[in-house]
Amino acid sequence: MENSVQSWKSNSLNWKNSYNGSINNIILISRLETQIAELEKPLELLNQQHSDLTNKIAELLASKLTKKLAELEKHWKLLNKKLYHLEL
Repeated sequence: MENSVQSWKSNSLNWKNSYNGSINNIILISRLETQIAELEKPLELLNQQHSDLTNKIAELLASKLTKKLAELEKHWKLLNKKLYHLEL
């Protein structure tokens, strides 16, 4: 009988420790989820800033290339005029 009582106490203690361990794991997981959510906010902001910067760079490059192309067209026209006059 004493073994039964001891066994019951041991089982009860094991269950209690297991239950407390589960509660601690749940609390730990909840804290980790909160920390992950807090880290995701700056990451989302950084991704948006990266996207905005990439778009701005693309706009600037397109603008510079368009201007450069316009300059090259002017030079081309001038060279064609000079060549035409030389041929005459």
